[in-house]
Amino acid sequence: MQKQEIQVSEGNVRRDFTYVDDIVQGIVDSARLNVKYDVFNLGNHDTVALSRFVKAIENSSSRPSCISVELARLDFMRPHCSNLGGADMKAIIKYKPLPPGDVQATHADIERAHNAFGYSPTTSIEKGVEKFVEWYKLHNGGQYMPKIRRRLRLQDEEPMKH
Repeated sequence: MQKQEIQVSEGNVRRDFTYVDDIVQGIVDSARLNVKYDVFNLGNHDTVALSRFVKAIENSSSRPSCISVELARLDFMRPHCSNLGGADMKAIIKYKPLPPGDVQATHADIERAHNAFGYSPTTSIEKGVEKFVEWYKLHNGGQYMPKIRRRLRLQDEEPMKH
């Protein structure tokens, strides 16, 4: 989340964003069908404006969060709180024309999947982005992972008390 410009197409561009958990659930449910071969579209049945997507990223990146680092050998949880981009996280947007051949809106037609095995994605764009940002903070470091790693190394060096 560095202060870098992002390019966004002008107009009311809308896309079908689907959280990975919803896709995985669709794959698992489709694999349980007793059919030899079939094709299903998995995605979201609704489109989201790119401006709403950017806003969800801004909101999730600015929101302080607490993660817990499990130290299995010590059998306790240690919370660590931080935010990724700061309280005033705002995207630096440069609007550009829609590229030739691109369309204003795209979305998956999930009717066959819904009828065949009840596929219905449940994760909103806001919740999906929030979950992704939390995952990113935990796995890619955000601003605080070096501190957590340093603490873990220090604890490894300390003798355990019983």
